Parts: sequence; structure tokens; C-alpha cells
Amino acid sequence: KNAPAGGKAPSSDPVKTMPATSVTSQQLETQIKEQGDKVRSAKGSGAPKDEIQGLVAELLKLKADYKSLTGNDPPGPAPQQSSKQKKKEKKAPAPKPKIEAGVTRLGIEAKKFEDLPNWYSQVITKSEMIEYYDVSGCYILRPWSFFIWEVIQQWFDKGIKALGVQNCYFPMFVSNAALEKEKTHIADFAPEVAWVTRSGDSELAEPIAIRPTSETVMYPSYASWVQSHRDLPIKLNQWCNVVDGSSNTPNPS
Repeated sequence: KNAPAGGKAPSSDPVKTMPATSVTSQQLETQIKEQGDKVRSAKGSGAPKDEIQGLVAELLKLKADYKSLTGNDPPGPAPQQSSKQKKKEKKAPAPKPKIEAGVTRLGIEAKKFEDLPNWYSQVITKSEMIEYYDVSGCYILRPWSFFIWEVIQQWFDKGIKALGVQNCYFPMFVSNAALEKEKTHIADFAPEVAWVTRSGDSELAEPIAIRPTSETVMYPSYASWVQSHRDLPIKLNQWCNVVDGSSNTPNPS
């Protein structure tokens, strides 16, 4: 082709087009993290089951998109150490404070703004509220602390009863079948569920879980009690313990 006057001949090369903008793996990782936070928040706030299932479905879709894009599973939270690993990796003991002659150790030795965990531990033990136990995560509530608990419980109990809530109690053991029905709800608790596998010298035919949340025990009964809208609302409360081994460094709170 002839070049126009005073200019260059137009190029015969085909025009290159930029590829359409697509979601990157980093963006999907961010979306997966945010969606996971939404699922945990919904479970923690007691959101309706349908809403939680919808959030979980969206989370699974994002993970599938990530695997389709990268060929790998999305990165998850750092795996928790097993009890054997924890025993192997012993922490270096904290240096013991120097004790001056003639000085007792009855008072609080740690400073709150310098060593909060140690300060808190000393407050609850030296005030004779809590006694540590030889099973991790278990503590003895001494009379002072149990009195505080009773005052809080009585105040709260009076308030919810004014709203028509009744107290009840459900068993602490959960069958595997009941956990399977609530597997969406306990997805985050599954690795930390405590199981009973023996009775004396005999193996149980089916392991029994110790409730990680109250809902796993209560909801199956609700399903049989509620046959129509006339059976609602159900306003029940139970005071009970749950077992959740998710914390590596459990502290009384």
C-alpha cells in the first residue's frame, strides 16, 4: 500500500485484542475467605438453617471455581497440631521472677499491660476463684467464682422467663446419625468433636459424640414436636456444658 503524504504506510499486521478480564486466583481466595467468615458469623448468630445452607452452597461454588481455575484446592486455615505434636514441641519455660529476701508471693506479680495472660491467671488463682485441673481445658470453680456465676445466671434466667422462655435439659451425648443430619451446622466443629468409643473394656457398637453445640441435640427433637405453625414458637433454654477442643491454649474465661 502507498503511504499517505508525509506519513508511514499502515501496518498489515492484524490488530491484537486484549483478553477479557477474568477473576484471578487471588481474588477467588479473598472471596472464599470472606464467604467463610459469613458462614461462621451466620452460625454464631443463630441464623435460619436455610440461610446457612445458602451461604455454604455459595462457599462450595467459590471453592469449585478456584479448583477449576488453578487445578488445586483453595488454601485453608493452618492445620491444628495433634496432641502428640504438642507434647513434642514443648515451650521454653518462662523465666522465674527473682524473689527478694523477706518478700512473699501472695500478691499479683505480673503487670496487666506487660503480661496480660500471666496477670489474668494470677488474678483468678490467687483470689481463690479458679483452681487448675489435670485435664486440659477443665477448671475447678471455687465458691467465689461459682457465686459470681449464680448471680449472673439468676439475673439472666429472670430476664428470659419474663419473655416466656422455659428451662429444659437435653442429653450430653449425640449419636452419629444426629450429627450427620446437622453436618452443615457443625462443619466448623467436626475436627474438634470428642467421641466416646468404649464402655469399660468393651468397644461401643457405634461411637457417641459429646455435644459440641446444643443445637445438634435439640433440633432433632424440635423436628418431631413441630407439626404445624400452631406448635410455634418454641422458647426453650438449657444450662449445660459443651465440649469443643478447638483451642490449643485453653484459658478460663
